[in-house]
Amino acid sequence: LFTPAAALSSDHWKVYDIKGVIKVASSNAFTKHSSPAMPFGNAMLELRTPVKFGDTVIRVMDVIGDSRCPSDVTCIQAGKVSVALSFDLASGGSSTAILQEGQTATADGISFTLDKVTPYPVSTHKTADSEYRFAFTVTNK
Repeated sequence: LFTPAAALSSDHWKVYDIKGVIKVASSNAFTKHSSPAMPFGNAMLELRTPVKFGDTVIRVMDVIGDSRCPSDVTCIQAGKVSVALSFDLASGGSSTAILQEGQTATADGISFTLDKVTPYPVSTHKTADSEYRFAFTVTNK
């Protein structure tokens, strides 16, 4: 929704060189329909950043568990990492999935295989959300 500067009810906008104000009702629809689709193949995703493949948008919503043995520790088990995904489907619907490394989820005929989650844990450092990266192989079936 665009409101021209002349139609704004407040004068405080006059100190800025603006033409108007755009009100966005849904950023999901904007992201899904206006951003170019990424090519299929290998992709590196960031936490909570929407990425479009074909007409499907994927987001890694959260790291829901990371029990991987820190690289500076000797463990009996290697552990695993689990991530929550959300998909905005071409039909307008949505779906979710939980994956561990090596597992695949399919949405709209597109397969998303979680290859690797980085960084690998270190016992002396808590990984911040902004540090996580998620390597996927994305194929169109």
